[in-house]
Amino acid sequence: MSAVQNRLSGLLTRYKGKLKHYDVNNEMLHGSFYQDHLGKDIRGAPVGGIGIHGHIDSPVGQIVCSALDKLEIFGLPIWFTEFDVSSNNEYVRADDLEVVLWEASCSGNLLPTLQSMA
Repeated sequence: MSAVQNRLSGLLTRYKGKLKHYDVNNEMLHGSFYQDHLGKDIRGAPVGGIGIHGHIDSPVGQIVCSALDKLEIFGLPIWFTEFDVSSNNEYVRADDLEVVLWEASCSGNLLPTLQSMA
């Protein structure tokens, strides 16, 4: 546990006042590193929000709506932390980005930087 605490303490000290949110555990679904190293101590840890990675094929509208509907029941802030559409057609990518930004803005799930652009 001390390695995780030292890492977070160092980052929080270094970037104090510069970051509003920090992704402590990226790609959590790809293994159980923290659970393996921290054991059951990790259970019950506070969660302050949910980050969504969007690496999807077109069309994205129904996928995004479905994901937001399922995640909103937790009552936590939801942020799109990564997003891309794997289409060679730039117009398809632009249309899909518009759908994602629209869906996210309607449910208040845009990062502050994107909120000012929407």
